[in-house]
Amino acid sequence: MTLQINHNFVSAVPDDPAAVGAGEVVPSNWNEDHVVTGTIDASEVDYTPTSPLVSTDVQGALDELAASSVGGQALTRANDTNVTLTLTGSPSTALVHATDIAAGWQGTLSIPRGGTDKSAWNQGDVVYATGSTTLDGLAKSTSATRYVSNTGTNNNPAWAQVNLQNGVTGNLPVGNLNSGTSASSSTFWRGDGTWSTVSGTVTPSALTKVDDTNVTLTLGGSPATALVNAASITAGWTGTLASSRINSNVLATGIEFVIDGAGTVITTGMKGYLEIPFDCTINRATLLADQSGSIVVNIWKCTYSQFDAGSTHPVVGDKITASAPPTISATTKAQDSTLTGWTTTITAGDILAFNVDSVSTLTRVTLSLKVTKT
Repeated sequence: MTLQINHNFVSAVPDDPAAVGAGEVVPSNWNEDHVVTGTIDASEVDYTPTSPLVSTDVQGALDELAASSVGGQALTRANDTNVTLTLTGSPSTALVHATDIAAGWQGTLSIPRGGTDKSAWNQGDVVYATGSTTLDGLAKSTSATRYVSNTGTNNNPAWAQVNLQNGVTGNLPVGNLNSGTSASSSTFWRGDGTWSTVSGTVTPSALTKVDDTNVTLTLGGSPATALVNAASITAGWTGTLASSRINSNVLATGIEFVIDGAGTVITTGMKGYLEIPFDCTINRATLLADQSGSIVVNIWKCTYSQFDAGSTHPVVGDKITASAPPTISATTKAQDSTLTGWTTTITAGDILAFNVDSVSTLTRVTLSLKVTKT
């Protein structure tokens, strides 16, 4: 049958008005020009007539239709992810002839549906995407003057302060420094946060030097008074550097003299001479023998010009050992760092003579003088 809705009434008519069957109604005032809906059969409205509809007017047809056993259908819903669509009405199966119908959402709308998948945010949160279908919130910073940077995990947003090493480019405008007050080509920015001019006149001063003993430090430049804004500065030493400027281990050396009896016991008397080519000071005397025995060796000194092989110099009167000459007594060695009464200074060119005052048993002895160059 056909359910037809007109301007002011509803009528049920057969698909073919000429073929009226049992349970079908044809209103006496039906006008097909007023039909505005499609076709529906009894199974689609769960209509099971118990007796033929016999009304011949619209109101009667509607009353009989309402009194018939048209069963209501339950409303259906489709829920979104995390979202439930609530449908209520009276009666609950009010697909047809409802007193009221209510519909509403509850839950959070998912991100693919255009939502945030979150039911609430905190004041000041900054929402950002952590992936193509995920969102997160950056909580507001509790510190003042912070900005959002991409320094978080995987370059996610994070709060940070301006990094002057890599977060700033370009030149800071002068107006940003005390609003540029008093800034000019002849002023500079002071540590107390103000612009100021240089007080007084900067006058170049001559370079100064401190010479070491026997050494002159040469300083030159362009201009000669180039303490400030020098085009070039040169410096160099001339002369001999004082021994006090040199490490003592560098200056230490030895003077050695060997007395050899050629396999027999050494005899007394003059054993030879040495010329010393440098200034020095004697620090210690050491005697080393080839066997246990005794010996006393005296040391005499004269200048090169005085030397005449002992006719007048060097002689016993030129000794430098006072009353403490190097001595071995019944042993193989002896060492003296005290040098009581010794004349320890030697001038470059001085001649040293070595004289055996007494000896027993020993056939070979080495005398070593530790000295420091001066």
